Amino acid sequence: MGYGMTLGFPTLLIPILSKQDNGEPFFLKTEGLSWIGSIGMICVPLGAVISGLVTQPLGRKKSMQLINIPFCVAWLFYYFSNKIWHIFIALIINGLAGGLMEAPVLTYVAEICQPHLRGMLGSASTMSVIAGMMIQFILGTFLKWRSVALCCGVMPIVSFNLYF
Repeated sequence: MGYGMTLGFPTLLIPILSKQDNGEPFFLKTEGLSWIGSIGMICVPLGAVISGLVTQPLGRKKSMQLINIPFCVAWLFYYFSNKIWHIFIALIINGLAGGLMEAPVLTYVAEICQPHLRGMLGSASTMSVIAGMMIQFILGTFLKWRSVALCCGVMPIVSFNLYF
């Protein structure tokens, strides 16, 4: 769910950052806004390539737990950002962490469940991503984007602690 929240967050950022009088210390023009929408997804393949290198020595469960740390750091970057590069760093971190999450989740599901349950449990990760996006959009309807970032930052903390 935490990764799904990161995928939907640019949708909240773009309208706010496109206005100069938005109450924020920064704003972006069209070119910068297109980077907000794409930079995270550009970094996902790099994270996926690194994922195998990280997952193998740590194990799947420990990898999934530790990947929550960069997600939490990115949400804090969003919340405390006062320069536009803070937003870009958070997007890069989220993209890399999202890619890192790919291999251990699917491999772990394949390793721990019986063959007749693999398809259903494998698709549960996709459902969780979609649910995370939906929760993030609902929060964005009622809260300002910085408050949404803080609320979304709770998910990696909860997820990290559920692995113990």
